[in-house]
Amino acid sequence: MSNIKQISVFTDASFKAETRIAGTGVVITNGNKRIIARKFRTHGVLGIAHAELIGVLNGFELLLDFIVREKYKGKIAISFFIDNIEVHRAIQKYYSKDDIDELNYDLFFKQTLLQIFSFMDDERFEVEYVFIGGKAKKLYKEHIRADILSKSKKTSKKCPKWDKAERDRRKAESQRAKAKNNKIIKKGKI
Repeated sequence: MSNIKQISVFTDASFKAETRIAGTGVVITNGNKRIIARKFRTHGVLGIAHAELIGVLNGFELLLDFIVREKYKGKIAISFFIDNIEVHRAIQKYYSKDDIDELNYDLFFKQTLLQIFSFMDDERFEVEYVFIGGKAKKLYKEHIRADILSKSKKTSKKCPKWDKAERDRRKAESQRAKAKNNKIIKKGKI
């Protein structure tokens, strides 16, 4: 029997440029069992990539709370499922040991990235990041739940019911993000 605990962390974020407020949703599972689902609001966020990065940081913090609460003492294999190519590329700097100063981002973004790297240095963790873009992200019900949590303004744990205008706004926002990711992919910057 393996002493390695397998954990999946699904994160997603939403961002309003006019208010610089981001919402992040985090769903953590152990096999097919959901163990944590939370939403967060963060002020002073730089953009959607920074919001997505904060979502990863929130995922690590929730995971550590779970480990401490459950008094788990073994090795943990963590798979983060993220849908933002910019964040995926920035995190790869950790594995390639490249200097993050080369990243064309604000200091606040880089500080958030360094916090994530400090969690990744924990010897208990084996961390991998899985990019799920396009139609692939719709295959994970946990990612859909993280997306709903990131956009939810309600305090209850139930999924919000949106009116047609809100659905249309979210669809347009999603299409703009998809176009931006496709542009990055076509330039070969992965």
